[in-house]
Amino acid sequence: MVVVGVFLFFMLIALVPPTKADETTTWTLNWYEALTSTGTFGSTILGTSYWSDTFDHDWSTGNIYGSRPDYTGFKATATVYAHADMWVVFTVGSDDGFRFYVDNLLNASYEGIRTYSTNSQDVYLTKGTHTLELDYYDWTGYARVSFAVDDESIFQQHSPTLSSSYLNLSSGSEQTTFTYRVTYTDTDGAEASYVYAVINGSSHSMTKVSGTPTTGVLYEYSTTGNYLNAGTNSYYFRASDGIDATTTTSSSGPTVTKSTTLSVSPSSFSVSSGGTQTLTPALTSGSSTLTDQTITWGATVGSFSGGTGTSLDAISSLPVTYVAPTVTSQTSVTITASFAGYTNYYTSSSANSAGTISTSTTPPSESFTYTFTFTKPGGSALANTTIDYTIYGTSYGTVVGYLGVTDSSGNITSTDSTLANNTVYFTSLDGKYSGYASVGSTGGTASVSTTETPSSNYLPVLLLIGGIAVVGVIMWKKVLSKPKHAKHATETGQSKNIPIKPAHLSCPHCKSKLPADADFCHECGKKVKS
Repeated sequence: MVVVGVFLFFMLIALVPPTKADETTTWTLNWYEALTSTGTFGSTILGTSYWSDTFDHDWSTGNIYGSRPDYTGFKATATVYAHADMWVVFTVGSDDGFRFYVDNLLNASYEGIRTYSTNSQDVYLTKGTHTLELDYYDWTGYARVSFAVDDESIFQQHSPTLSSSYLNLSSGSEQTTFTYRVTYTDTDGAEASYVYAVINGSSHSMTKVSGTPTTGVLYEYSTTGNYLNAGTNSYYFRASDGIDATTTTSSSGPTVTKSTTLSVSPSSFSVSSGGTQTLTPALTSGSSTLTDQTITWGATVGSFSGGTGTSLDAISSLPVTYVAPTVTSQTSVTITASFAGYTNYYTSSSANSAGTISTSTTPPSESFTYTFTFTKPGGSALANTTIDYTIYGTSYGTVVGYLGVTDSSGNITSTDSTLANNTVYFTSLDGKYSGYASVGSTGGTASVSTTETPSSNYLPVLLLIGGIAVVGVIMWKKVLSKPKHAKHATETGQSKNIPIKPAHLSCPHCKSKLPADADFCHECGKKVKS
């Protein structure tokens, strides 16, 4: 019984395919159902196994995988490495069929049912990595598969190593050049497929400087502090020979202190006595905006909302409110924003904003309402006319605006508080009428008596009318100065000149020359005939 038990134990071992724990793993197998005697597989993976580089598995008529003795097969893959350009002989044995691929190219096959037989194939491998694939299936009866190679060195792959990690400087500014170096070595003589300097989590390709893989290749990468983080950075190196990868431990460095620029908007401003002004800082370092640093604000006069006296500490991303003092005359103020810097991260910087505090309360409260009544020369209403206004010499400079359109009585009611506490000059849209008024602070009424400016469009007509009038007067005077005569015919047919009544007379009061039939003087207006 003991002998029978031992025999069954070893039979079970023989029937179970090798697993990853059983032997060194080179091949990865996915098992399938064989659907045809020519090796067509089903789509479902029945399971996975791991086999060594060379093998010879003879199941005879037993189970091939699990409880399956027939109609079963696998697709196996492996990666090999040729240390030089070389010829390699691969030998595959099968009962029943197989297909053998190198780098996805079919090199040998038997698709059918046969007793165990072998096929050998010479394959030229270039230096580097290659992929092998072996498809095997058993249709029925005996089952066996084997794989051999004449140079097993292709399965002997060694991982590369990295050594002599180097950083030229431990600290600097954004203008400083930092150089990273590492040595790559591969005892198999495999060139690196990549070597990276991984800085703050970002990979940067390194440049080969000199050397060979077996003795060591020096790689290098350089950058400036402008592309590194402010403060202390970190780095490590990573490389691969195309099969295996290796990584060094992480190191700290370098420490980069970056310059900053601080600005304040607006850079100049005007504010009324007791008024407020919002100021917005912008703290930058290169192309980055620093939003979490502390800005210290100061003012030569006045205070800051939420601050103490003339100073305030605030986060660099937040605007502040300056409160002007009450003044009786125009006063200048300088606002200073300062950043003290951050050790090993950022340098200090500062900026100013120049302000003027005026005694004007412009603009006043929103309750401002003013009614303006516009009249033409002579006192009639300037009705249905568009009116603009201009204010000179305010703390904001010259202000130009639109007042409105007068109604039929010449009135416009405005709530534009810009007008308050100013002498305002008004002009009709066509420029024909203009006038001014002094405007109070809280509202009221104002009468605006305008003057009329003749339009240049009427000038030719006026000149024509004037010219005609002048010519008429001259002609009239000539007529008045010419004596009149009449011929008188006698009964005998003879004629003679008979003087007629004078054509004009003189005013007895102002001596002006008048028509003979005038009753009143057209110059002094007095009666000339009794």
